[in-house]
Amino acid sequence: MGISLSRQQLYDLVWSKPMTHVSKELGMSDVMLGKICREKNVPRPPRGYWANLLTGKNKSRYIKPPLPGIGTKGLNFWTTLEFEHEARDEARTDKFDPKDFSVPIPPGPEFPETLAEFRARLDATMPATVEPSKMKSLHPLVQRLADRDAEKARDAKQSSWDKSEFQDKEGAYLLQSINGLVQNCANLGIKPEISGRVHLRLSLGFRFGGLFRMHVERPTDWMGNKIPGKKAIYKFAWGQDWEVRNPKNQKSYETFGAKEIRELILEKIVDGEKSYREYAQRFYGWDVSSRNQLLAEHQEKIEKAAQEKREAIEQMLAMRVEMMDAALENMRKSDQVRELIATMKTKSEAAKHPIDGLERWVGWASHHANTLDPRNMSAHHFEQWIAKFKLRD
Repeated sequence: MGISLSRQQLYDLVWSKPMTHVSKELGMSDVMLGKICREKNVPRPPRGYWANLLTGKNKSRYIKPPLPGIGTKGLNFWTTLEFEHEARDEARTDKFDPKDFSVPIPPGPEFPETLAEFRARLDATMPATVEPSKMKSLHPLVQRLADRDAEKARDAKQSSWDKSEFQDKEGAYLLQSINGLVQNCANLGIKPEISGRVHLRLSLGFRFGGLFRMHVERPTDWMGNKIPGKKAIYKFAWGQDWEVRNPKNQKSYETFGAKEIRELILEKIVDGEKSYREYAQRFYGWDVSSRNQLLAEHQEKIEKAAQEKREAIEQMLAMRVEMMDAALENMRKSDQVRELIATMKTKSEAAKHPIDGLERWVGWASHHANTLDPRNMSAHHFEQWIAKFKLRD
């Protein structure tokens, strides 16, 4: 079981509280936590450290050591390389949150070394590669391949497509070559693994090379017989299952010694570095694009809100003018109704006899004029009318 903490974070954590407390927080046993600390070369508090903090005695015995650097003696090549990668990744200044507008977009990813310089430094620091022919024993996982192949050779009912690979001279060299690659990778700290029961597949871990396949193509005539004097060709590829079976991804070798193994390992590590740099550039581009898109959306929202506010203000002004026009119109109408009442009364005085219903009409018309006239509003209604204008101080 692994953890996603960096070496520095793990170091800070195990020196902040007892290992039993830390292991519970991480959901693992303190034994497993101790193993991870050893693998990452992270020093742990010695027995009695926390009790000594309470008493303050034996201070020289319980001094907190610094976190060893990534080049500390005793770390294998691959672990050192991983620690270096981890430290470089943590120190990157191009990472930012696209949603946090308070943080400006930083410059893009920068790498102090070219890939050629990176490869040259690896070549200079990588331990010497051992010749496969000088290895006295097979790696345990390669031994499993050999044992399985021997079973195939002994099986009289083997299918035509599942023949043994390592029983002849070329096959023995193939097994020796596979063993040379696996042993050298293991010496560097790259852990090999095997999967499958019948068709065993050997892998060097996802982060490094994934599955690899190495086979031999023996020169034969049209009848399938070996052609004397012609050398066998050894094919090598690694990646995903479909990649290793693609002829385009396979490298050809007549001999497969320490030099070829070293070149393959260096090439794969540099390919991984290249992929990491391309990913960093791509991820940075995504973040920049996302920030620009979010800014555009944010600006669009601002403009939309401003437009809605302008429209709301215009509607409010139009409503206010409409209310005042309506009040003025009602005042005019109420005055006209009163003039009409006065005119009708004058006409009625000139009549030779009383006009039937005049008094009722005058009462109704006067009431209508008073109702229309805003000057007759009560203080309460006037306050409500003013509130509709939604004026602010």
